[in-house]
Amino acid sequence: MTRVAVVIVNYNLADDVGRLIGSIRKHTRDVDYQIYVVDNGSIEPGFDRLRRDYTDVEYIVLEHNRGFGAGNNAALRLVEADTYFLLNPDALLVENSIKKTIDFMTERPEYGIVGHRQVYEDGSVQETARSFPSLVEELFALFGLNERLFRLRKRLRRVFFDKSHYRTDFVYGSCMAIRREVVEATGGFDEDFFLFAEETDLCYRARRAGYPTAFLRDAVMIHAAGKVTAKVKSDRVRRIFESKLLFVKKHYGAGRRFLFRALVRLQLALRRIALPFFVEREKRDEFRRVYQALDDVYRRDDPPVNPTLNSDEKQA
Repeated sequence: MTRVAVVIVNYNLADDVGRLIGSIRKHTRDVDYQIYVVDNGSIEPGFDRLRRDYTDVEYIVLEHNRGFGAGNNAALRLVEADTYFLLNPDALLVENSIKKTIDFMTERPEYGIVGHRQVYEDGSVQETARSFPSLVEELFALFGLNERLFRLRKRLRRVFFDKSHYRTDFVYGSCMAIRREVVEATGGFDEDFFLFAEETDLCYRARRAGYPTAFLRDAVMIHAAGKVTAKVKSDRVRRIFESKLLFVKKHYGAGRRFLFRALVRLQLALRRIALPFFVEREKRDEFRRVYQALDDVYRRDDPPVNPTLNSDEKQA
């Protein structure tokens, strides 16, 4: 039987992790799994209570918050498993999703990474299977058409290729299954990314190593989405744009990168102009500063890298 390591990276969401563990136990059958919680330097007292309540869970404690990718890497490097099933703390499993994913990966060994359908708590579907950053996407983003184009592609795919799964560029790290072979071939997540685009980068490098990514419709997860990052929306926007540029700088040539940066800078300029129409008055200055700072980053082609790379880790 396939050995599965269920990995949850926690940062100040211990209560959510407890609910997730409960859902894993309730909805996972016929799977040889062990749960690992990586605590990314939480400062809330709830983590100690979590350890007392769930003594059969393995814990890996990091001294500092080193980011999503580094937190997962702590488990990927320490734990021996055939498949790693990564979950965000603000997730809930239903319908034996882990078993469905492992069965699919057994039947389709050509896929190295698998994500599955994620829904919000109200049942609406999250779009978690995406394309790599491209000039076409940024061009459509200038006119606010990017998400509409994405949803149209999804509908056409369902009409003409109504399958239980399909190949995609990357899936969100909030729920993804990774084969041991992919970890060995890629070294896991690139820890230059603190938050956002680390899963994009991993799926990109996995594809280049011969392990494409699949999106599995038949397995479902409830995901609250953004419990930490949504608290400060402008900071979320900043990190997303910075991480996207870091991905582009790592993987795209100079000419393509120049055009990409030009399109994003134009998009940022239009966002600044449109602020009075879409952002409440008290937050406009905050967003204006973020957009200006991002424009400087894109002009210099100098995305920041993870500032916590030298932090030590320990296993508890």
